[in-house]
Order: sequence, then structure tokens, then C-alpha cells
Amino acid sequence: LPTEAEWEYACRAGTTTSFYTGNSESDLARAGWYSENSDLHKHEVAQKVPNAFGLYDMHGNVGEWCWDWYAYYYASRPDPDYDPTGPEEPPDTGESYYGPARVIRGSGFRYGPFGCRSAARGGGFPYGGMDDLGLRIVRRPN
Repeated sequence: LPTEAEWEYACRAGTTTSFYTGNSESDLARAGWYSENSDLHKHEVAQKVPNAFGLYDMHGNVGEWCWDWYAYYYASRPDPDYDPTGPEEPPDTGESYYGPARVIRGSGFRYGPFGCRSAARGGGFPYGGMDDLGLRIVRRPN
């Protein structure tokens, strides 16, 4: 799995806009499946416009698991320009029966434009199954 920072770098592909295709909802519609164009179901991969790295479905369709534990640590990390990997141990929030959550990026077919932005992040418990979550395998160079 990619780290959260790797996922966002791959999604943005050099852009600084809300979506790799621009800032508007019509830009999102060109790049991904979301609540307004998905008929509330997932779609076959690569039916929308890829980003500059040739990657498809980075916005919407299904959310993607990341390696990082889900936590609000960005404000306290020492170097915001360095590729963070998140906390080494899961945060002890004591709030969940299911244990710690992992980061989910990219959103899914049920979500609106705000949740599909390149910078949007969420968390989920890696137990059980959900029809709007998937993963993107990455290869690290030797």
C-alpha cells in the first residue's frame, strides 16, 4: 500500500487544484465517479480521464487504503515538506471497539465533490468488507 503522502503525490501528478483535472465539479466529473454521476454504484476502472502520470480513478469510484494509521498528526510533525509516513504505532484513542483506523484516500461513488478532492482524507477500520473501498498496489524501488 502507498503511504498517505505517496498516494496524494500520485493523485496530484504535479497539480495544485482540487482535482487533477481542475477545481470545478465538471472537472471532477471528467476524472471520477462520485455521487452525482455514478448512479450510486462503482464502475469499471479507466472509464474517465487519467492524470498526468497515467493513473485512473484517483477521485471517486472507490476509496483506497493507505499504509498510515489515521490520526490528526500533521500540525505536530517536525518537517511538513518531508514525505511523512504517519505514526509508527496506531493512535490509542480508546474510542473504538474495532481498534485503530487506517487512512482512506480518494473517496468513493457515494460521496460528493468535497470528499473527492486530492487533499481529502478519511479513516476506516480494516475489518470486514465494504463495496466502496479498494487498494492500489505500489512498487518501491530496490
